[in-house]
Amino acid sequence: MMNNFRNLLIVSIFTILYITATAENRFHASMAVGAGFATGTFQQTDPLSIEAGFAQQGFTMNFDGDYYLHNRVALSARLHFGQASINEDAAFNWLKTKTADYYPIGDSVRTENGYWQWTSPMLGLKVNYPLILNKLYIEGSIYSGLSVTSNPQHYLRIIDEENKKEVISENVQDKHYSIPLMFDGGLRMKLNNQLQIRLYGSVYRSKSTYQHLIYSSSQASESTQLIGDFEVHKKISTLNIYAGIIYVL
Repeated sequence: MMNNFRNLLIVSIFTILYITATAENRFHASMAVGAGFATGTFQQTDPLSIEAGFAQQGFTMNFDGDYYLHNRVALSARLHFGQASINEDAAFNWLKTKTADYYPIGDSVRTENGYWQWTSPMLGLKVNYPLILNKLYIEGSIYSGLSVTSNPQHYLRIIDEENKKEVISENVQDKHYSIPLMFDGGLRMKLNNQLQIRLYGSVYRSKSTYQHLIYSSSQASESTQLIGDFEVHKKISTLNIYAGIIYVL
């Protein structure tokens, strides 16, 4: 048993030494920008769904730092940034369904809706295979780490002028932390010894949770009355398309 373990350890050490010895141009730094498209429940607009994200097309960016263990394998650190606008009509309809019992016809209504935004520092593994040696490669990668999501503002203010009171429905808990997962796939082409370009797509998944409050206040009193308090869970899901440039250090 000990001999088998020792032999396996020796083989592993020599394999690692061989891999690290055959890597060329070990360090790559890259930046890519692109468009993000909401998928799944993240793009749903059903005002009766607690999971609907009302997300629309947005902007996305990746900063990668790669350390090549081998010409075909690299350890990679990524800072991913994503943003998605909100379908304001759908978000307003969702707010109205939550406050339908609290305002009669003729009341004034004020509403504000923000946007989704998240930042994800991650670690991953990148692999490639040459389609044209030293020129064109097919490349794939997988990442995970930490996602810091800034939840959108969903705010509705109902002004009951006759009774001198207001009803407010709004999100609280601006930030949420979760574990994301991201997959890439695309093409990388060498322009020269220092510069390369990359065209690829990715799938990004994470989650967000926040509280939504509904409360009323009266002009005759400084106190507020809590009407509703519930937790909202959202699944963030995007399909992204990127164009990027790589600098070989």
